[in-house]
Amino acid sequence: MNHWIEPLTLERQTEVLEQLKRASSPGFDFFLLVVLSCSIATFGLITNSVAVIIGAMLVAPLMSPILGLSLASVAGEPRSFEHALIALIEGALLAVGLSAALAWIYWIESVGYQPSL
Repeated sequence: MNHWIEPLTLERQTEVLEQLKRASSPGFDFFLLVVLSCSIATFGLITNSVAVIIGAMLVAPLMSPILGLSLASVAGEPRSFEHALIALIEGALLAVGLSAALAWIYWIESVGYQPSL
């Protein structure tokens, strides 16, 4: 099998690990993409549009922290594992909270909110 797949050099392994660490750490771009994909997915669910939901999956950035978790666990890097896990949890909580807020706003608009006295 080694004659078909060339092993990575130590320099390339280090480079790949660093790129994945950067990609799995939450930053402004990560949270912006979570907000956009979550908004698209929520509106896709509200309008019952499968194509829109699939489009939201293409925008979602949550695959990078998942890859970071797997690579950190295989490479034995607990600090990278922790960063990727925190990014995944923060992104998921943001997505659930935003979806709930958007659905609640949609429900108020469609049903009409009338406070009881």
